[in-house]
Amino acid sequence: MIAAYNKLHIKAGILEKIPFYYKQLFLRKHNYLQEFWVGRKEEMRQIERAFENFSSGFHGGILIHGDRHSGKSFFAHYASSSLLPNYKLISIHAPLAGSTNISDFKSAFSQASGLTGSWVKIFRNLPKKSIILFEDIELWWERRNGGDAVIEELKQLINTYAKDYIFLVTTNSASLKVLDTTIGLSEEFIGKIEMQELDSEELKEMILYRHQTSALEFNLRGKMESQYKEWHFARL
Repeated sequence: MIAAYNKLHIKAGILEKIPFYYKQLFLRKHNYLQEFWVGRKEEMRQIERAFENFSSGFHGGILIHGDRHSGKSFFAHYASSSLLPNYKLISIHAPLAGSTNISDFKSAFSQASGLTGSWVKIFRNLPKKSIILFEDIELWWERRNGGDAVIEELKQLINTYAKDYIFLVTTNSASLKVLDTTIGLSEEFIGKIEMQELDSEELKEMILYRHQTSALEFNLRGKMESQYKEWHFARL
């Protein structure tokens, strides 16, 4: 185990030299910069329509699902800030190891919102123009008796407060299939958006946008970045 750790562990001196945006690859939290946004026109169209349905009086959450690392969180943050810039986004995270404890769930909500007390008191003091984002909702669930307590609590919150607040929920697609089979999670949502795979051009743009913030020059196939022309990139 020690040998494996030494092989995979990044030495402190090396880590300090890694540019900020590369360093984020090793962290759980990210800065979602609009300048890095690429593609997702269909997904943006769907969530814009869901926001419009909310404004028209349809009440319920909006579910965002996709494969792991498909960009669900970035999409939720980008769509919220670009389509509803006057709304406050409150992002709630589960513990890394997950939890099915309602007190943990409420504590995470209080930490994100800065509000404490009963649910009634919290929502009474929550700004009306708020988007409440629950990320990786599957971390609040376990396949056992009582393992759906937090999900049921969330469903109750959506049923009670979705007339005044926008609820966004992200989960991976595999987990969603299980949650739909066991507790009918999708029934609580007025919009369900699946993150599609990026095409090769979008992937290239996404990688280069992030790379260009690093002030580093890559060497690919024996050629330095400064030697690459547009037609070189087109062949990648």
